[in-house]
Amino acid sequence: MEEVQMMNESIQPGTTLTRRRVHDLFGGRLQGGISPTKGERILVFIGLPKPGSPAPGLSPDGTLHYVGEGAKGDQQFTQSNRALLHHKEDGRRVHVFQDRGTHLIGGERLYKYIGEFEVAADNPYYYADEVNQHGQARRVINFRLRPVGGDNVPFVDPGQIARRQREARLRNSPPDEVLGTRTAPRNQATELVARFIAHLHARGHRTSRIALPVPHESDSGLVDLFDETTQTIYEVKSSAARTAVRQAIGQLLDYRWRQGGTASMGIILPSEPYPDLLALCTSLSIEVVWPAPDTGFRSSKD
Repeated sequence: MEEVQMMNESIQPGTTLTRRRVHDLFGGRLQGGISPTKGERILVFIGLPKPGSPAPGLSPDGTLHYVGEGAKGDQQFTQSNRALLHHKEDGRRVHVFQDRGTHLIGGERLYKYIGEFEVAADNPYYYADEVNQHGQARRVINFRLRPVGGDNVPFVDPGQIARRQREARLRNSPPDEVLGTRTAPRNQATELVARFIAHLHARGHRTSRIALPVPHESDSGLVDLFDETTQTIYEVKSSAARTAVRQAIGQLLDYRWRQGGTASMGIILPSEPYPDLLALCTSLSIEVVWPAPDTGFRSSKD
């Protein structure tokens, strides 16, 4: 792979720099994994894998699979993700740096420059489901990045990464006698259902919440939203991931059975789900709606 000219200096693949030094040369922001600069470059930073995860490398199709930006909810093609996807049309070159898992005094991380990449032309990305640190399912973007100038990419030695993973696991593990606590994540579904209610009200619909209690159980059976105008029970989810849609289907079928079997059913999602999930919901007579910039919300019935 060729050396890269950056401002008044050149660096070759394999060169190690602090992230601050990278930005001194390239520009861009210090935070985030994808950092577009004001010029013609996009910087991509590969972090240290989680313990138990494989070391970064080229997949059998010859590309580096890189998860997009966005730590909460489903990832979208906005901001940095959009910039990376369209870097060729925008005339930008993508330079990738990998965390070596080592630090300087003061805590600065060292990154290894592994070369220039480009988003694969034939199949630039795919979606995948993952579970975040709070145990919630969400959908993420996996970019396929192809090395420019050959596949001899100087990735960080996997053995070094494994050692750093073990150190991180030991460092972050609490003592056995200490019980850790975790703050519950903010329910992103609240804002989504509020937007959909406003969408329905603007069209003259009446909405409410109804309770469908189960005899001999403490479950109140309060549904997320009931459209009185169309007699539709809606279940809202903060992710379009497969597990979330499956859960919503089960809840709706339970609600409808307890209601008497006459109500229509709908799922409110933050983004369009996979095509096969749309087909599944349609086969069960379940409407799926998600936000759309032009019309407010799109529906599987459109």
